[in-house]
Amino acid sequence: GAWSLMEENKKDKVPNVPNLRFDFHDEYSQILIGDYIIQRGKRAKGDELKYTAYSINNQIGFSIQQEQWGDASYTKLEKNGYKVIEYNDFAYNPARINVGSIGLYKEKTPCIVSSLYVCFATKSKLNPDYLFKYLKSDKFNKKVLSTQEGGVRTYFFYDKLQKTKAYIPSLAEQNKINDFLDLINYRIENQNKIIEDLSALRKGIIDSFFKDISDSTRLSDYLEERKTYSEKGEGYEHVTLSKEGICPKTDRYDRDFLVKNEDKNYKITKLNDICYNPANLKFRVICLNDYGNAIFSPIYVTFEVKNIDPYYLSLYLTSESFIKRILKYQQGTVYERMAVSPEDFCKGMIPNKSVEEIGSFKSIISVIDKKIKLERNILERFNIQKSYLLDNLFI
Repeated sequence: GAWSLMEENKKDKVPNVPNLRFDFHDEYSQILIGDYIIQRGKRAKGDELKYTAYSINNQIGFSIQQEQWGDASYTKLEKNGYKVIEYNDFAYNPARINVGSIGLYKEKTPCIVSSLYVCFATKSKLNPDYLFKYLKSDKFNKKVLSTQEGGVRTYFFYDKLQKTKAYIPSLAEQNKINDFLDLINYRIENQNKIIEDLSALRKGIIDSFFKDISDSTRLSDYLEERKTYSEKGEGYEHVTLSKEGICPKTDRYDRDFLVKNEDKNYKITKLNDICYNPANLKFRVICLNDYGNAIFSPIYVTFEVKNIDPYYLSLYLTSESFIKRILKYQQGTVYERMAVSPEDFCKGMIPNKSVEEIGSFKSIISVIDKKIKLERNILERFNIQKSYLLDNLFI
């Protein structure tokens, strides 16, 4: 049927239909979710313990446990309590379902998950893919939050899910809605792939440009550590450092950790400085300060840039070529516990390039960056569309 926007629903006339739907006219039925699902997740035994172990990730759902947490992700003893999951089974973290920590298993080969997860499957009158999209929506999340009293996080176990009321359409309309949402998801996946490919091209060009360091200069010629600290009342914004760059502290945490009488201990960083986390350089926590003058934790290092274009220098310092070279001296050690000191950092070398080479290189990267920004804007619009649809397709 054609996709159409319904007239605004009046609560006293047609309360049980969403704002947006296909050419269906029956009201949605109010149900108890428990009547449409069955509990799953039998305990794994014998050869079932050899199935791949998965965790539930709030971004992608089912995620191979070893890839997410490494070899120390589980012990043999813990695996003995794991549950078996089969095609179209659900699993969710009862402490984190409010942040989308739920997955719908789509592999043909069974897997196992932690006994901590709640596992279930749908009965024939409920499309599992439709239910999954509903359980990931804000509409359902509000129902979860309504069960939490006084702001204290409570566990959303299977019995609470069973007792949760929901409005659902006929199976035919569920299928239509699911297929339509799959289209927008497909576009989002494609858009992410475009951005990944452009990012890989950008990385390849940068690594190739800086590959040869036979003719190079020490970074100490271009960097001088900034060791100034904020005085009380100077009013600098408090920021933090991550792989994505500099952002306000309050954007990453629920509260501002600054204590009024201790702000003099925070380090000042200025526009166009190079900043990095000495303990997390291996994770690419290094960037150009394009945010502005601010203060951050004294554990971070910030350099003033001299005699070279800060943006150009940052392209090199954030490249895999440089990160590998600067960490090379730590090979054969447990370098996860080691930090790269400012002195060692400045011993690094940067290849010498002509003005013409630098200009051409920056132009190419600039074109790619503009393209990536454009594609990210398109992705953001797709996500806004998806959010709108999810708000208006469910009750």
